[in-house]
Amino acid sequence: MEEGNNLNEKYLEGATSIAEEELLFNKLNNSDHGIASWSKYVQDQKRHAPKDLSTSLWEAENFQIKKKPSKYVYVIVIVLIISLFGLLAAYSTKPKDLDYATKRILLNEAIAMTAPETQIPQGKQIIYEDDLLIIYIPQP
Repeated sequence: MEEGNNLNEKYLEGATSIAEEELLFNKLNNSDHGIASWSKYVQDQKRHAPKDLSTSLWEAENFQIKKKPSKYVYVIVIVLIISLFGLLAAYSTKPKDLDYATKRILLNEAIAMTAPETQIPQGKQIIYEDDLLIIYIPQP
């Protein structure tokens, strides 16, 4: 009787082991302990795992492994492959070597773009100046 009360108190505190809970629910199942209705409920709701549980889980896992990828995965892979080939084609083209005359023309154009500031024409006044544009008006 004393053992049943001690187990009851330990169970309510959450400090019992599995073996002690089995003893409490199976062997000490009298109404003196105040846990009889709970013990009856636990006994009625107790379920056992099916015998072939591990085989059915293994079959379900194998079934999921053999599952085909969806159509969206194929579409995404195809788009990625096409974009990869497009990038390779765009960046793999080597620029052609320029001959000396073409290089000289391009150099002269670059020098002309960066030429020093031009002198203000005589009798003109600047009313607006920008990097690309200078507006002159005649001086009064």
